[in-house]
This record gives sequence, C-alpha cells and structure tokens, in this order.
Amino acid sequence: MPKGKWGARRIAGACVVALGALLTINGLWIPAKAVLAQHLLESAWQRTLAGRPGVSPWPWADTFPVARLTVGGRAVLVLTDSGGQGLAFGPTHVAGSAAPGAGGTVVISAHRDTHFRGLDTVKPGATIRLETPDRKILHYRVTGSRVLATPHLSIPADIRAGRLVLITCWPLDGVVPGRPERFALFAEEVASPAASKISTSIRR
Repeated sequence: MPKGKWGARRIAGACVVALGALLTINGLWIPAKAVLAQHLLESAWQRTLAGRPGVSPWPWADTFPVARLTVGGRAVLVLTDSGGQGLAFGPTHVAGSAAPGAGGTVVISAHRDTHFRGLDTVKPGATIRLETPDRKILHYRVTGSRVLATPHLSIPADIRAGRLVLITCWPLDGVVPGRPERFALFAEEVASPAASKISTSIRR
C-alpha cells in the first residue's frame, strides 16, 4: 500500500475516534451538569428556607429554586421557569400554572434523560411530595398518566383544587429531540369539581 494512502487512513481513523470521544463526552455532560447543579441548588434552597426567597445558586443564574419535589423516594429541587434554560439544571415550574403551595394546578417539567427518567414507572396510588419555600409539605396521590399529542395542556383553573402534573418528552427512551409528544403524570391532593380551563405550552 502506498505510504500516502496509509497516512490518509490513519488520519481518517483518528478523526473517527476523536468524533466518537466528543459525542460520548457530550452525552455524559448533560446528566453530569444536572447532578452538579442540584448540589449548588441545595445550598440556595437552604437559604430560601431560612427566609431569603429568590436566592440564585450561582452568580450568573437566571433561575432559583421554588420547591423540592420527591417522586419514588428521589428528591430534586424545582426551579423557576427561565425560558427552558433552567431544564438543563433541574425540573422547572411551568409559567401559567399555579405556584407551588398556592392551590390550583402545579405543572412541573423536566428532561426525560435526567430528573424525570423513569417517570412512566410511577403507578397510580403512589405518593408525590412537594415542599414549598414556607416549609409547607404537600402530598399528592398519582391518579394516572397519558401521552399528549402536542406540548399543550389544558389546566383546570379552580384554585380550590390541589393538582400536580409532571411533564417530560415522549418516548422516554427516545434519542431524537424535537418530537411534539409529551408524557404527563397526573396527581391530586384533594378531589375537586369540574373547573374552567386555561391553556399553557409545555416545553420538554
């Protein structure tokens, strides 16, 4: 084999290996960032519980923790909705839904490959816990789930009812981003009558 062709093949092989390494690092970076962020957010959350609401977890953060969510024995901090950027660091409270602890329907969204991984394994009857900045503890019982065809959800507007909806992308084991379907897990604190509807858009 001519020396020039051998050198070209070695370069091509090295490029393939380098590309594979970059893809692997990129795939691991998002989960690693989500785990690291929760440690920094925990410090901000403790200051929030001490009476300092709106504490940023790091100087340039455009979000802050507003609740602690416990599903299946796993606790994570919930952030304010910051245009989807907060999802890289943890679940986010969806703007347009009720604030945690304020009554009504609280909607929380997270990535399917990090904080809401395995959300479809949470069965009806399971208990979900939500802690608010004023140390109120809310308990919700899972009532069911469904796959939404679009990232839009009609939210009951009755503030007397306590409801919780957890949202993530569908399918949960998918690798292709940008699909419109969402997986929604529904839970209720108390039974409530039929209510009027308002509409909001859910990001993944």
